[in-house]
Amino acid sequence: MLFERAVTPDHVKAECERRITERYPLGKQNTITLRGGPERDDMLAFIEAMIAASHRLEAQVPIPADYRHDEHWS
Repeated sequence: MLFERAVTPDHVKAECERRITERYPLGKQNTITLRGGPERDDMLAFIEAMIAASHRLEAQVPIPADYRHDEHWS
């Protein structure tokens, strides 16, 4: 018998954080924020897109089991 663990909003939030920090580790985020300019704008746009994708996933009932798949995060 196959048991599937229900995906919770916390799983989605953790995946969102993983994707953000994989591309922009915290130290890099701090440096880019201090420097400002277009790189900062790009970083903020990426972070906002990841948060929006997270919110879309969290609103689904049930949350898809394949929530980690790139198609949900583009």
